[in-house]
Amino acid sequence: CIDMCAYFVVRYYNADPLTTAPLPVYGPEGTEERLTAGHGDTPTRSAMAEVFDFHTLKPGSFRIGPFTLHAEQVRHPVEAYGFRVEHEGRSLTYSGDTGPAPALDQLAADSDLF
Repeated sequence: CIDMCAYFVVRYYNADPLTTAPLPVYGPEGTEERLTAGHGDTPTRSAMAEVFDFHTLKPGSFRIGPFTLHAEQVRHPVEAYGFRVEHEGRSLTYSGDTGPAPALDQLAADSDLF
């Protein structure tokens, strides 16, 4: 988890050329719109899009660089996901706060770190 609104301000106003490429952000459908609305940007010109490269997250598996990620929806008042990250035979499972969720149990099964 990260405070995206505060991190936006840090990245948007930071002149460091190493941090100018948009950072990939994976979240539920509508993530970009919710974060943009918090800063008052119009839908046609989003400063958020200059800082973040938004991707809609769905349950399933995908790759980011050398990592294989498995995402499953967990119990939370808003759409939220648990993750299993695998690389070179090792695995880490992560979730924010959630109630009992069979999908999270499956992600965590035989994980090296939960």
